[in-house]
Amino acid sequence: MLLKIISAAINNSNTKLNLKKGDLLLIDFITASVNPAKFPDPYKIKLDRPKDSYIVFGYGSHSCVRREIVVIAIVAQLRVFGKLKNLRRAPGQAGMLKIKYASGTFKVYINEDWSDWTPYPASLKVHFDDF
Repeated sequence: MLLKIISAAINNSNTKLNLKKGDLLLIDFITASVNPAKFPDPYKIKLDRPKDSYIVFGYGSHSCVRREIVVIAIVAQLRVFGKLKNLRRAPGQAGMLKIKYASGTFKVYINEDWSDWTPYPASLKVHFDDF
């Protein structure tokens, strides 16, 4: 997410925005990444999507400097998950990803004992039978 202070008035009648200088604007890259008008079938895994169509790591000058490290880590993690036999969610509450909306605006994740929130998923447990 990106929080910007508007430096000049913006009036976009197509989306009914009327932003004035000094207004705060929250830009949610995650929500933008599942907009079906810009990202067809956003909830389907499609390995042939163009790499530059993903903006979850930001865009342009607001791009995450650790993007390449995170992508390598995700690929390594998915390779391990792909080898696990009968990978599945744990039964009951342990297999549920606990989320809430902070300030009613953006999603945060709740840790296992519900004592704190984090910007990263932390509560979903999985089971598997073998490597």
